[in-house]
Amino acid sequence: LQIDPDSVEDTLALGSSTSVSKTITTSAIPQILEFCLLSDATGSFWNDQPNLRNAAPGIADTILDESPGAKFGYAAFKDTGDNFVYSLRQSLTTDKTAWLDSINNLNPSGGGDFPQAQWDGIACATDISYCKDGSKYSDADCGFTTGTPSKKVLVVTTDATFSNQADIKNDLTSTTAALQGAGVTLIGLKASGAGSEIGRAHV
Repeated sequence: LQIDPDSVEDTLALGSSTSVSKTITTSAIPQILEFCLLSDATGSFWNDQPNLRNAAPGIADTILDESPGAKFGYAAFKDTGDNFVYSLRQSLTTDKTAWLDSINNLNPSGGGDFPQAQWDGIACATDISYCKDGSKYSDADCGFTTGTPSKKVLVVTTDATFSNQADIKNDLTSTTAALQGAGVTLIGLKASGAGSEIGRAHV
């Protein structure tokens, strides 16, 4: 709390009065962070998933130190030939334990060819309207709020290049539109083998 001016001196005659204008400035209200992690769930990520499990508690604690009301979500992607393309594992929640459990319970598998469905994963996690389909897509995104002053962040991690095959629903253009429309900032964590595409979609 800041008061300006913080003090005033004046000389008044007996029985007289004066008025003083002051400006009171309160501290900025910290933004609530909405943090959704999106990870590669294909077989080649089997040796990277343990790193996520080990790092997740520290990530959560660091975020909560800065934003005590933070929310955490988790989603995963594979490829069109797998049992799912996009899967929501945990919608945004203040329950840290539930978030950690969702990461611990994912076991990467499948994948087939090397390029994966990252474009779909990012777009779906941001705004599910970009991925309305059937059996291989969850029916919900991470759950980023609208009309609130929260900071919205999607962190994607992968060890593969992005697929541009015809059966992928999204590309750089539509994925960027999804991020911009939802006001979500994308952060890429590149594991060994990831391509340059991870740094191209942005708000």
